[in-house]
Amino acid sequence: MLYFVLMSAITLQEAQEILSLKPPECLQHRVHELPAKSRAGILTVEEEQDWQRYELLEHLVRMAKAKARLQLAIQEAMTISRHLREDS
Repeated sequence: MLYFVLMSAITLQEAQEILSLKPPECLQHRVHELPAKSRAGILTVEEEQDWQRYELLEHLVRMAKAKARLQLAIQEAMTISRHLREDS
């Protein structure tokens, strides 16, 4: 789904849904645990792979959220522009 979002136009509803995305609590705990283990040098190979996947996923989510914020800003600007034209 994220690839689709990044490569295509999104609706305003989709933009709002993307901005509300957040990881489940168990994943949040795991994501905070792995960097500490990495700094301590005690990550297993499996944990290192998990950490790399989480970093990639976080990057993709940030890109999708940036696109969603841009889509919402464009829509807001278009609405303001339309109102200004109607008032003049």
